[in-house]
Amino acid sequence: MSSSASSATASLSPILPILNAFNHRHHNQHRLAHWWPVFRIFRRTIRALLDDLASRRRDASSSSPPPRAVWLSKHFIPRAYIAFSQLAADNQHAPLGLLLLAILSRTHTVLTQLLDQPSVPLKSSTARSNEASQDKGVAIARQEQQPPKTQTTTQPPSDEGQSNKLDRDAIKPSKSKSKEIPTKEKKKKKKGKGDELSSLFGSLS
Repeated sequence: MSSSASSATASLSPILPILNAFNHRHHNQHRLAHWWPVFRIFRRTIRALLDDLASRRRDASSSSPPPRAVWLSKHFIPRAYIAFSQLAADNQHAPLGLLLLAILSRTHTVLTQLLDQPSVPLKSSTARSNEASQDKGVAIARQEQQPPKTQTTTQPPSDEGQSNKLDRDAIKPSKSKSKEIPTKEKKKKKKGKGDELSSLFGSLS
């Protein structure tokens, strides 16, 4: 591990001054940009990783890779690649994005050698990490279901409608009664006229 740590230290040491100069030059202008927090974490982690490698060089018994190197390789580099690629696609600040991508690619190569991983291009490694982190869900088998049978039910006529009809019939006067009343009055009137005439002729006789 000491030889690999020495090789990684030799490769990463020139990167840190470039990141420090980048921070000094562009901090005021880009500190509020969406990619700047990613750059800040990247710079701070490279500095801490160099400290870890220096301590492991002094400790010859340490054979496991630094946890910081594992975190950089598996989790942070794919995230930083996306952020720096978006910056490189910006016409105004494309040179900044290209510079950060070049430094990130160099760091990825050093970490691959340090962790004894197969050499994979940065873009391919980032794509695999994104696919592994995506939640594809759980497949659920469809169950064949028969459509529900429609049942036709006949409802009895409403009692409310019948009661309303009976009420209307009770309020409405009967035609037979309305016809009977005038005929009785006519008969009474005719009978009255006949009595007056009979009494008049009776007085003349």
